[in-house]
Amino acid sequence: DDDARTRPRSKIPAALRRKAWIRDKGGCTVPGCRSRRHLDVHHVEHQAAGGKHRMQNLTLLCSIHHHQLHAGLLAISGAAPDLVYRWQHDADVQSAVRPTRDEGATRRA
Repeated sequence: DDDARTRPRSKIPAALRRKAWIRDKGGCTVPGCRSRRHLDVHHVEHQAAGGKHRMQNLTLLCSIHHHQLHAGLLAISGAAPDLVYRWQHDADVQSAVRPTRDEGATRRA
């Protein structure tokens, strides 16, 4: 009965989690990502926006891509497994995520 904020718990049925895991071959579905650890089953259409526990609305994401998605750096749309991934192309955002080779050299100096 307190006002403390709590993270909503997703009650994705275990059978759907297993099916998503098998369909996505136990790896992050973002193109080019080879991560097979620290994976989350993510709702493409968020539950708060009416997203349901359906196979076409579930995909596996590594913790880094999941964080980037919620930070607005990555957008995912479509129905799984045929999803469309769009990256934010703002130069300031890109340098904050992954410094270029020149930026890394100046930071070390």
